[in-house]
Amino acid sequence: HGGLKFLDERILENPAVAVGQAVKETVRMGHFALENMNNAMKAFFNKDEKLIEEVLKKEKVINQLEREITQYLVALSNSTLSDMDYLRVTNLFHTINDIERIGDHEENLVELAQYRIEHKLSFSDVAIGELSKMIEKVHNVVSDSITALEHDDIQLAKSIDEREEEIDIMEQELRAGHIQRL
Repeated sequence: HGGLKFLDERILENPAVAVGQAVKETVRMGHFALENMNNAMKAFFNKDEKLIEEVLKKEKVINQLEREITQYLVALSNSTLSDMDYLRVTNLFHTINDIERIGDHEENLVELAQYRIEHKLSFSDVAIGELSKMIEKVHNVVSDSITALEHDDIQLAKSIDEREEEIDIMEQELRAGHIQRL
């Protein structure tokens, strides 16, 4: 699974093509993170130790991709780029960093899953339902973010901000209410 699939040094000679390939590689990394997020959630809800190990392995792959794509983008940013391509490369740096942070959160979630297993913690049906709703919204936002990047869909990207605010509000409500009663 690991390693670059769409990037190699030779296409740096054609910066416009290289930018398109960097987008593809970033989208691929995003799909890894999305799949891993789903597995982290399943591991948490189902107390699945085998899935915890898979998530931790894939997190290493995501970190490796982040390093390799970043190195490639640094080389690309030293090429002669159009203003539009330069902006795309700058945005890709931020996107890759965001995807890597998603991976860090997945790692935190499986650590919570391990803690939950070791300490035999259970959650109320209400809490599980609320967490499930929030996770579904997060999944949809991440999935749509990847799609927006892949298809350069500005409208879809704009719609994500509003939904992100909804998730922030849900998180505040969960922290304020349910978590104290779990």
